[in-house]
Amino acid sequence: MNLCGVPSHTLQKPLSIAQAKILRAIAPNVAPLVFSKKYYNTLFMALSDELTNDPIDKANNDPERIDALLMCFAEVVACIPEREYVVINEEIMDFHDKCQKRGTQGLYIDLIQYYCRNTTSNYEKHAAFYTTNVLKHMNSPDKTLVEKVV
Repeated sequence: MNLCGVPSHTLQKPLSIAQAKILRAIAPNVAPLVFSKKYYNTLFMALSDELTNDPIDKANNDPERIDALLMCFAEVVACIPEREYVVINEEIMDFHDKCQKRGTQGLYIDLIQYYCRNTTSNYEKHAAFYTTNVLKHMNSPDKTLVEKVV
């Protein structure tokens, strides 16, 4: 994570495509450990900011970069321990709201899909909320959103 500049992340110097790919590659090994480490909040916030704020440079809106960041973010969310379930749900709701404002609902749908498949947490309490937020895009004029929902 130091190699990618995560501990000193700022939106003034967004993560590059190479850094995003490195984080995605190490995410399965790092995510289970990161929650108890001092870098958790920095990594989590850096990824959230990268995914929910408009990029300073349009080159940073590269789909490959965004996908790598999203999968790393989803891995981190899926690995948050069940004892922190309130934190998980709050972060997912916050991510949903930010995606709605930014018009990137597809990122939320991909996050929920990955989270529900890979988490060890019991998310049944909030399954209706997650499902409703995904299904409301079933009739979207954006066909890529409809495909993700299906």
